[in-house]
Amino acid sequence: MSKRQRHVFPNREIPHLWAHQTQDEARNGTGSFYFQGATIYSYGSHFPIATHVRGLQGQPEVLFTSEKNSVTTAQHMHSVRAAIPADVPVFNVLYQHFGFSEEEDNYQHGRNLKRYTDEVRELISSCARARSSYNKEWKHDRAVELRTEVLSYASFFGLPEPSIDPVPDLDSEQMAAIRAKEARASAKKAEITRKHQEEERIRWAQVALTGFALTEAKSFVFAGIESCRGWRTWLLPRSLPTSTM
Repeated sequence: MSKRQRHVFPNREIPHLWAHQTQDEARNGTGSFYFQGATIYSYGSHFPIATHVRGLQGQPEVLFTSEKNSVTTAQHMHSVRAAIPADVPVFNVLYQHFGFSEEEDNYQHGRNLKRYTDEVRELISSCARARSSYNKEWKHDRAVELRTEVLSYASFFGLPEPSIDPVPDLDSEQMAAIRAKEARASAKKAEITRKHQEEERIRWAQVALTGFALTEAKSFVFAGIESCRGWRTWLLPRSLPTSTM
């Protein structure tokens, strides 16, 4: 008698079972995290996280959603991404409902390509408007990365290459001017911080000194009241000479 296959697993095991396709389906105890065949879902078939696909040459890839959702779904997405083998390329797309018909597949591919190209153009535009060196470099590098990804996507599925211009290089003179401005601003901020800390140090030193003076004055007065033998003695700090009769 063959052993019955298990289908209910802890959350942490489901992404690995899906990533390595060791069985056709599995789910957690509540059914909120599961996979069927090539696709893994969070809270229902309306939100596919990732799907195994193969290219024209049979090479494996993963389509991973670029959509954002709840905190729990974000945790599911993180665990799925971590389970994907390092040697399997990943395309980050909005639409991954493929396999129903050739017409539907072409429609979904067209939507994914448009999303890629729109995002690249927006990154190029926002890079030009960015005022900090960090934002300019990040947006430029992200645009280059996405442009490479969309061209790979089209090649992988045997689609016509999308019309997308190369990402312009960053202007070296402009970047040097921005970095010089940032360095001056950073130095000015550091100087203001240093002065503020020095003022606080002096203020607290004065407070401590005033408190010490008041404490000492009280002890002197108390000593003076304690001893009526010559007012000179109470000015001596914290001690009075012992007189003999």
